[in-house]
Amino acid sequence: MADVANPTPAFNPVAIDIARYWDAVLVETAGDKRQRFKMANTAADFDRRLTYLRRLPGHCRVALEPTGDYHRPIAHRLLTEGFEVVGINSVAQARYREAMFNSWDKNDPKVTFAFTRELLMLFRPEFVNEGVVPLRLLAVATAFSVLFALAPTYLKYRQRDRATYVTVACAAVAQGILLLLLVPRLGATGAAIAYTISMCGMYGVFALMANRELALLKACAELSVTLSRPGDPTRPSH
Repeated sequence: MADVANPTPAFNPVAIDIARYWDAVLVETAGDKRQRFKMANTAADFDRRLTYLRRLPGHCRVALEPTGDYHRPIAHRLLTEGFEVVGINSVAQARYREAMFNSWDKNDPKVTFAFTRELLMLFRPEFVNEGVVPLRLLAVATAFSVLFALAPTYLKYRQRDRATYVTVACAAVAQGILLLLLVPRLGATGAAIAYTISMCGMYGVFALMANRELALLKACAELSVTLSRPGDPTRPSH
């Protein structure tokens, strides 16, 4: 239940891309509105920037990527004025950009697992403490399902629909039972555990069934080649 007497303070993430002469600023206000603008690296624009941030309701967290020595004056000014300043690791940012724009589906779970706290901070700081473990569990389940995503498709191609539907039904029942057992004790973490176990179990069974089908298909193909060879002693005579 929401605390009406002590509401959650507004939170405004601010990102500044620093260059020698001009800075690109992105502000996401507490009302989920994004504002972009460009400012010069001058004392006058520093003052205007600070005035704008002071007028925002709630708390501001300013993220800067160190660029040579150009970030030092603005970081010092922000800290002196009482703003929270966060440095962004250039290597981590490059890895994140690579994951975002190069085969996102494959890298999505890895990014979520590695940057769990940072992703949760984008929503609200109070989500971090209770949300890290559930989100990482969901990332593991997603990675497992992506790894074996072709297994159910292959089973349908092999007309193993009944086995596929039975596996899905069993996973759903197992997840329901786990939710009833774990959620009252562990809350969101219990729900994430139930989902992870059911998804990993379901796709693990799919992978085993698909592997067995492939082995059977390979054995049939080898037998067919053997029987088609002329003069083979195992070939039946007419």
